[in-house]
Parts: sequence; C-alpha cells; structure tokens
Amino acid sequence: MSFLRNFIVLLSGRLASLALLFGSRVLLARFLGPAATGAFNVALNSATVSSRWLSLGIAPGVQYAAGRHGDRAATVFRTSLAISVFVGVGVGITVWLASPLLKSLVFANQPEAFAAFAQMVPILPVMIAGMVLTIFLLGRNQCAHYNFIQVIPLFLFAGVLLAGIWLKSRGWPVNALQIAVWAQLVLWLSTLLLALLLARLYWRHGAFDLGLAKEILKFGLRVWPSTFLQFGIARIAIIFGATLIAAKEIGQYVVAVNVAETLLIIGVSAEPLIFNRMSQRSVKANELALFVLRISTGMMLGCAIVVALIGQRFYVFIFGEAYRAGWNLCVILLGSSVAHMLGQLQLHMLSGRGRPELGVLSQAVEFGSLLIFICLLASRFGPIGLAWASVLAAFSGLILTTVMTQRELNCRLMEQFVLRRSDIAYLRRRLLKKG
Repeated sequence: MSFLRNFIVLLSGRLASLALLFGSRVLLARFLGPAATGAFNVALNSATVSSRWLSLGIAPGVQYAAGRHGDRAATVFRTSLAISVFVGVGVGITVWLASPLLKSLVFANQPEAFAAFAQMVPILPVMIAGMVLTIFLLGRNQCAHYNFIQVIPLFLFAGVLLAGIWLKSRGWPVNALQIAVWAQLVLWLSTLLLALLLARLYWRHGAFDLGLAKEILKFGLRVWPSTFLQFGIARIAIIFGATLIAAKEIGQYVVAVNVAETLLIIGVSAEPLIFNRMSQRSVKANELALFVLRISTGMMLGCAIVVALIGQRFYVFIFGEAYRAGWNLCVILLGSSVAHMLGQLQLHMLSGRGRPELGVLSQAVEFGSLLIFICLLASRFGPIGLAWASVLAAFSGLILTTVMTQRELNCRLMEQFVLRRSDIAYLRRRLLKKG
C-alpha cells in the first residue's frame, strides 16, 4: 500500500474514531458535570502520563523494529509481547508504591480524583501491553487493523456510559464517576484483547529474541527523553493545574482541550507514516514528508479558523450551558493545537531519520516553558492563564523544532509550511487515480 493511500486509510479511520471519541467525551461531560469531569481527567492523565514516563519508550522501539525487520515479524511480535508484559508489571508496581507521594503532591485537593486513580493503577500493565501490540500492527503497516482497534473499544466505552445514563434516568442511585472509571477500564482491556486477536497470525511462529529485545530497548531509551517530554507537554497542564485551580475549573479546561485537540487528528494520522517513510532515508522520502507537513498545515489552519468563527453555538449546544465558560479557553487552545501538531510532525521526521535526540532540546524548552508559564499565569489568572501557558509553550517549541528540521533536511522555511499549487495538483491526481 502506498504512502498516500496509507495516510488516507489512517485519516479515515482516525475520523471514525474521532467521531466516537468526541461523542464519548460529550456523554462523559454531560453525565459527570464540570467538577467530576475534572476529577476523572486528573486521574486518567496521571495514570497515562505515569505509565508512558516509566515504560522506557518501548512503544516507538517496537514500531521501529516492526518496520525494520519485516522478514522476522513473528519474532518481533513475541519479543514485543514479552517486553510489554515485563515492563507493564514493573510500571504498575512502581506507580502503586508511589501512590502515597502522588496523593500528597497531585491529589491533595482532589480526593475523588485520587480514588479514581487508585482503581486505574492495577490495570496499567494491560494498558501498556495493548498500546505496544497496537503499535506493532501499525509498524507492520496494517492500518485497517490499527483503525479497528481504535474504533471498537470506543464503542464499548460509550456503551458503558450510556448504560450508566440509562440507569440514572430510571432513578437508580448511580455514582457517575465510578461508571466513568469502569468505562475506561473496559476500553483498556478490549484494546489488548483486540490487538492479540488481530495479531494471531504471529502467534505460532517466531520466538523471543534477546538481541532483538536489546535493540528495541536501546532504541526506546534513545527516544525515551522525547516520549517523557511529549507526554509531559500534552498532559502536565491538567495535572499541575489540579494543584492550582478547582476541580470545576479543571473540568472546563479539559472539555476545551478535548475540542481543540480534535484538530490534531490531521497530524496524528500522518505521524507514524512519516516515521516509517523517513527511516528509508531517501530524497523521495524527504519530499513526501514535507508534502504531508504542508498539506497538514493548510488543513489544520483552515479548520481552526472555521471552528473559532462559528463554533461557539455548537459548543454550548453540545456540552450544555454548564460549560459555556470554557468556550474562550477553547479558542485560545486552538493556537496551541496548531503549533503542537506541526512540531510533532517535525519530530517524527527527525526520529525517522534516526536522529530522535534532535527533537529533545525543543521539547525540553517547551516543557520547561510550560511549567514556568503555568506557575506565572495559572496561579494568577486561573484556567485562562493555563490556556495561554499552553499556547506560549507550544510556539516556543515549534520555533526550535523548525530550525532543526531546516538544518537536518536542508530545506527552507517555506518548504515546510506554505502550501503549493503543485501539492494540490498532486493530491488531486492521486485521489482521482485511487477512485
């Protein structure tokens, strides 16, 4: 399957999962209300960030190995599964032991969030294994399987929420936050089971390879600083913000982030394909990666402008009057989404060329800037300050990443971001040919 067709397949699947994810988030926000939404997301983000920080970068390591050793796919699968189980159990134990410290630092003012977090910790090994095996399938360019795994668990997640909403409408005494936690656990479990089922072709062949395991871990450790910073940048505002502002305000901020981040679907669909193609290290690969970067930039900016101009009524209609105060946050955060998406595409270009360390500096600057801006702005201006902190940090990282990409690919600034007529013509030809 060609690069462009893979991109279209992934984008189509992502759009389907986006619709389900967005619907689930609407259900969640309306079911929980702002305060409980804040508590749930503080718990979920704390669990997710902890697991990704402690998993030693094995997910990108597995993707790299799956793409590089196509003739040894079964061995890569067996080795990846073994590593994910070993690392996942270690992560679960570590987070459990650190829970008292996290309770005093992150959850001091969020007792409901900590109760939800405590229920998620035992399932972290399942979440890590599901993540790793899903990434393995993507590394094998099995985009249809990858899309399937992205969609079905979201159906189950929404189903659990709908069951809770139905019980509540019938007058049953329902703990909405507890139902949301159960829905998340079902999502993680179903992701692992589906990944195992769709990877069944690799069960009977191959064996654990210690040398391959070392290669996966070595590459994972190389990109681990980037993974650490990436997830810190994406989620630390919610976690750190929980120590500075009330749960209800965190709920408003989370819903605004969720809407703004839906635009990231454009770039997220291209990231793994850029990574896989750039690993070939050819002139054509560079040209295709820059083409996708320009197309993604145009699509992202266009969507952000449309949302900012006409989105307020839809925002309030969909989420309810209780979330009206979050619209201004959403408009501000659109700028953060644009800058973050472009930076992530550039980082995948650098990582695919075997130079993941080049992106660490820009991410470190962005992460450090984010912490500084949160301390300066969120404590004084509340959720509005938290939103501006995200925007300012995202653009500080993008500036550095852009300079690094120019030097590594020997390209001009215009080649990265400014859409060309030839890009539109090429895209039209390919789509017509596909049709």
